[in-house]
Amino acid sequence: MVKNQAFTVAITGPDSLFRREIRGSLSEERFEILWEAEGYENTILELEKLAPDLLILSLPDCDVGLISFLEETLSQRFPSTRKLLVAPDPSVSGILPQLLRAGLKGYVVNEDVSSVYNAAIVVLQGGYWLSQCIAEKMFQEAAFTQPVALAPGGFTSREQEIFRLMGRGLSDEEIAQSLGISQRTVRFHLRHILDKLGVATRVKAIIRALFDLRD
Repeated sequence: MVKNQAFTVAITGPDSLFRREIRGSLSEERFEILWEAEGYENTILELEKLAPDLLILSLPDCDVGLISFLEETLSQRFPSTRKLLVAPDPSVSGILPQLLRAGLKGYVVNEDVSSVYNAAIVVLQGGYWLSQCIAEKMFQEAAFTQPVALAPGGFTSREQEIFRLMGRGLSDEEIAQSLGISQRTVRFHLRHILDKLGVATRVKAIIRALFDLRD
């Protein structure tokens, strides 16, 4: 990504006030808002006219209709447009892997709307973004009780220990304290974990390990 590159963005959602809040969180120097739409039909019409780099969907909830819309329409017809969702914390966490497999690249909960700017940058750089509350729920449910089989050659026992603790949301310092090793050693192993999984960030590593998602 070119430093300070400007991106085109579109926002869709039924609540005009919340769309305005999302728009206000985006820097005018980095993002050009091409258009806003209220519903799926208008979104498709606008995408056909001019597809932005990023589509932000602001929705009141998540359901199977959203999954179908992402997978069967947005991802197939507009694959170059990245998709970021702003919605309430999902009551059914099992919907998250379905959304990710359908093409969603980021999920920001409504209470975390101020992070839309950072989420947009990460997603446009090819990464994934999850609000902390969603990431923690996903980590806790996964528990990482099984060794990760996605890494060529597998993980060492120490790497598995560190990866499981990372999955629980622990910081480098907390992992180091838990295992009785230095933070430098933790970072050394984390670098190897990310390299083996072929990813650049912790969130991407977790998503890759849990859902076997590849760009």
